[in-house]
Amino acid sequence: MKMDQIIDTKNSDQYVYHYTKISSVIDHILPKRSLRIGSFSKTNDPKEVKEWSFWLSSNSSSGALVNQDKQRLSQAFSTELKGCARVICFCSDRPQLTGDRIADIFDRGFVKPRMWAQYAEDHAGVCLVFDRELLHQRMVKTFEPRCRISSGPVVYRNRPVVGLNTDPAYGINVDALKEWGLRKYALKHLENFHHRLFFEKMSDWSAEEEYRWVVWSNTTDDLYLDYGAALKAVIFGDKVRPDLAEKVMGLTQDDDVYWHGLKWQNCSPWYDFGNLKYDRSLRISGGWGQPPLPR
Repeated sequence: MKMDQIIDTKNSDQYVYHYTKISSVIDHILPKRSLRIGSFSKTNDPKEVKEWSFWLSSNSSSGALVNQDKQRLSQAFSTELKGCARVICFCSDRPQLTGDRIADIFDRGFVKPRMWAQYAEDHAGVCLVFDRELLHQRMVKTFEPRCRISSGPVVYRNRPVVGLNTDPAYGINVDALKEWGLRKYALKHLENFHHRLFFEKMSDWSAEEEYRWVVWSNTTDDLYLDYGAALKAVIFGDKVRPDLAEKVMGLTQDDDVYWHGLKWQNCSPWYDFGNLKYDRSLRISGGWGQPPLPR
């Protein structure tokens, strides 16, 4: 596979993109060939970080619990739903890519200035390009059936505070909870509302075009995914240090992973085609300078 296949793709569902610090890539991701799947409650979205508040209802004698134990039940249910949820987030391409690299560049998941600034050290980091289907296969092989996995694009929608007290996604049926127990009832609730709870954010986040995997496990520890052959390219930011870029290329020299860079020309981002250090054939022959670092 050549880098041109990534640049000129018409398939907006083929790749996902992970922005990160170059130190994380050099010290952890590439040497260990793994991605960390972290706590859902440690993202930067208040909806996901804060404890969820649930309203209670009952059609039986259990109704006495509605007012008496509302805070306790709501807190316990929020913890049950989120406590073992682990998430890993990526950007995606916008739909309907044309294959025209000039027209498409503003719709690519690896050309997002705010993401470069916020997650990739103000353009000094990298963006990792993964084959989405291969990554999903690795997820399933690694975590199922002992863990529940859900994946998909994030939906962006603004919901007013009015009406939340009747929203079934944030409701607890005390009768069913008493009958099934907290754990089983939470699993049933996830079946019905996992997209509403874990795959929806306010519209202000929409420029991220986020695609995520959520894994519900039986541990509160972070999970780690061996990404196998899913990593297809490393894209370097406009302000990346050459010596650190060299380390990244040395760590991926023996893999089927391509390298490229982004540069800003006045107001427009563009591919760093003129930089021969990203030419793998020249690097292997030693034609552009330094030999690769030992792995």
